[in-house]
Amino acid sequence: MGNRAWFRETALCLVGEVWALGVCLALSLSASGCGDSTADDSQFDSLTTVGPTGDGDATGDGDATGDGDGDPSGDGDPTGDGDPTGDGDPTGDGDGDPPPDPACEFSATSVDWSLPPGLVTEQLDETYAASSAPCNQGVYRAVTMDLTGDARPDLVVTDNCDIGGVGTTHWLVHENTGTGFSGTASSWSLPPGLVTEQLDETYAASSAPCNQGVYRAVTMDLTGDGRPDLVVTDNCDIGGVGTSHWRVHENTGTGFSGTASSWSLPPGLYAEQLDETYAASSAPCNQGVYRAVTMDITGDKRPDLVVTDNCDIGGVGTTHWLVHENTGTGFSANASSWSLPPGLYAEQLDETYAASSAPCDQGVYRAITMDLSGDGRPDLVVTDNCDIGGVGTTHWRVHENTGTGFSANASSWSLPPGLYAEQLDETYAASSAPCDQGVYRAVTLNVTGVGGPDLVVTDNCDVGGVGTTHWLVHENTGTGFSANASSWSLPPGLYAEQLDETYAASSAPCDQGVYRAVTLNLMGSAAPDLVVTDNCDIGGVGTTRWHVYTAGCD
Repeated sequence: MGNRAWFRETALCLVGEVWALGVCLALSLSASGCGDSTADDSQFDSLTTVGPTGDGDATGDGDATGDGDGDPSGDGDPTGDGDPTGDGDPTGDGDGDPPPDPACEFSATSVDWSLPPGLVTEQLDETYAASSAPCNQGVYRAVTMDLTGDARPDLVVTDNCDIGGVGTTHWLVHENTGTGFSGTASSWSLPPGLVTEQLDETYAASSAPCNQGVYRAVTMDLTGDGRPDLVVTDNCDIGGVGTSHWRVHENTGTGFSGTASSWSLPPGLYAEQLDETYAASSAPCNQGVYRAVTMDITGDKRPDLVVTDNCDIGGVGTTHWLVHENTGTGFSANASSWSLPPGLYAEQLDETYAASSAPCDQGVYRAITMDLSGDGRPDLVVTDNCDIGGVGTTHWRVHENTGTGFSANASSWSLPPGLYAEQLDETYAASSAPCDQGVYRAVTLNVTGVGGPDLVVTDNCDVGGVGTTHWLVHENTGTGFSANASSWSLPPGLYAEQLDETYAASSAPCDQGVYRAVTLNLMGSAAPDLVVTDNCDIGGVGTTRWHVYTAGCD
């Protein structure tokens, strides 16, 4: 989703659409803002999945809410179908339906996913990654993003080579039909009267100079209605925008409202303007560092303003955080105290939302906010406790979200025995380590589509077909990852590259071109599908269609 592109070396949160899982993936993927234009049928060469809301965050966790679950709406639900709300509906979506059956494999045969005809001649083989490519007249940009709020990503053209006002007065939206992207685009109105920068990268929190300062805007579901709004967090340092308030152009279903509402910011904070808070900005104080991030810490599906470091004053970042709750019209002026567990390593927990680490006398301390239990509220998960007591080897320590803080007493979250001797202290970030035979990779990803994220082994040191014929899935039991793994079948007959990094949109050379695949919740179901966006430049894949291997369990 600067660009929140998943295709550059950055920390990535997968949810099953972007902006899924509940964890930060540190991955090295190729992406610049520009794709190539060397092939005649290269229609979608350098694009990035922004996630359901297209929030374009820069916190390092891939999620503008900062909750570590990879869900840009901040609701802690990577599947988009809701979470338990106490309304008597097990799925939390209010429709009374029971939870979906868990998926257990990708289908052996693919279905065609149609791409719109008549776009520029770059292939749409990386569109999920917000790629761009040159046109004769300018730049072409498109991104997958749930702009309409139906829990299915649409294809949004935010710049059409500087032709026809695309990126200035409107975007073009090819809606998700369930079998492809609509061949006919609808016009998505952009607010008039903003600075003359074209809003062609707003989904990624773009900025541009003004005569007086800097202009910043981002797509973000600030109101909590499941649809991303256009939020102006800095309007060239004019009129208090970024200091006393933000300006919100609400999502109307056909565009962003031409008239902005004022979103109040708490008074009395450090004099830094809150013009990048959605991206966990920091600024110096006389006494230390100030940090704040938007994050749905309360689990009500609306991002709050969380101050995790207040210039080293008053224990903020050591004993507690300050939470300015989302009121629906702004962030509460009065902050509540969010308790942090006592007795942890003396590092202040001022960056924990971003999987910070710090040295201990004995090793390394790591903690991250992540909805491991699947209840829609991020917990504090300690994945490495300075190499003491098996943390990161046999178990993690989970300080559950109580609604007013993180529990002082941690529960033990079991890790599967018998895995490669690498400690699972960074698994949330898709870590890898050498084996005698090859490479070991594991990632937390809600591949089954139910409950919280599972532990998925996508490469087991090149042993036993893991990454070629199947993955190993240690399901989330609610108290740990299952000791016994189930085999998750991969489609046969794909290019001989092992699918050991597919969750991260890997690519590999073919004799004829490039092979790309990614896990993406394209159809709006609970579990992510396997989407092949480029099949070595064969058969129009990436030009006229994608191939989708659906997740299910026959």
